[in-house]
Amino acid sequence: MSLTCVPSGCLPLSSLRLLVPPVQLLSAALWQIVKQGAVEYYGLLEEFISTVLETVPELLTDTEAVQLVVGLHAKVRKRCKMSLKPCIPLHICSFS
Repeated sequence: MSLTCVPSGCLPLSSLRLLVPPVQLLSAALWQIVKQGAVEYYGLLEEFISTVLETVPELLTDTEAVQLVVGLHAKVRKRCKMSLKPCIPLHICSFS
């Protein structure tokens, strides 16, 4: 049996199949947020991106990750300027 090591310990590789459905569901929900342009939920999207990139850092280059987050911030700022509702600012992610 193969083991996969994570910061909290080692897991059998077969246990990763239990993580796939929730991640797929969350990814699908966040993709709907992007498609609908629901800027009020972009904070969740930013958190998901930073969590995924902490787990799998080679998924995006640092440049791509920064461009993605800066793009999210720009969309939120643009929507805030067009809206009379107060906007919740996104936190700045740090990528290592």
